[in-house]
Amino acid sequence: MKRLLIVLTSILLYTGLQAQASLSVSGSSFPGLADSVFMNQGVSYLVYTKNVGNVDFFGPYTIHVGVDTGGFLVTPFYSQNYQTTDTLYSQVSVDTQAISHSIDYNYFSAGGNTIVIWPAAPNAITHDSIARPIYVIVFDAIDEQGMAMELNIYPNPGSEWVRINSKYGIEQVRILSAGGQEIQCIQNQSEIDISVLPKGMYLFVITDKMKHTKTLCVVRN
Repeated sequence: MKRLLIVLTSILLYTGLQAQASLSVSGSSFPGLADSVFMNQGVSYLVYTKNVGNVDFFGPYTIHVGVDTGGFLVTPFYSQNYQTTDTLYSQVSVDTQAISHSIDYNYFSAGGNTIVIWPAAPNAITHDSIARPIYVIVFDAIDEQGMAMELNIYPNPGSEWVRINSKYGIEQVRILSAGGQEIQCIQNQSEIDISVLPKGMYLFVITDKMKHTKTLCVVRN
C-alpha cells in the first residue's frame, strides 16, 4: 500500500509539474526596430509572446529587455508589466505588445550591441529568449586613448567617388541612410563609388585596421 501511494503521489507531482503554461517570445519579434540607431535615440518595436505550454494562460506577465555589449553578459535595463486581455491558449494564441525605450549610453556602447528580450510570469515558466543585433552610432567617436581617428573624406559633397584618407587603413565602411538603415557594407576599400546612390545625405560608419570606429556624414549631390 505504501509503495502504491508513493507511486501515485509521484505521478501526480510529475503531472502537476508538466501541466503549466510556458511563455515564449516569437522569432518574428522586433518589427519596427532599425538595424542601426543613434545613441540616446528612442526606439519602438513589437514583441510577440506565445504560450507554448500544455495549459492555457491568463494573467499578468512582464517583458524584460536587456543588452549585451559584447561581453556575453546581458544587462537588464527595461521591463514592462502587462495583463492579457484574452486567454493565451496552449500552442495557439499570441499576445502582441509595443515596446518603447531609449538607447541609453549607460547601457549601450558605440558599435555592435545585442538586444535580448524574455518574458516572465508568476504562474508560468519562461521558455526562451530572443536576441537581435543592433549597431549604435556615436558621432565623432574617439578611440580608447581619447584621440580622435585621423581620417577625412573627400570630396564631400561628391557625385561619383569619395576617398577615405586614414592613417591606419580601412577595414570596413558601412553606408547607412539618414534613417539608420544599412545600404552597403564595403570591406578593405578606401575609394567608395557613390554614383549608384540617390542624391541625399548618408552616414559612413568607418572602421580602420586598428578597430577604431567613426561616423561621418557624406552628401551625394
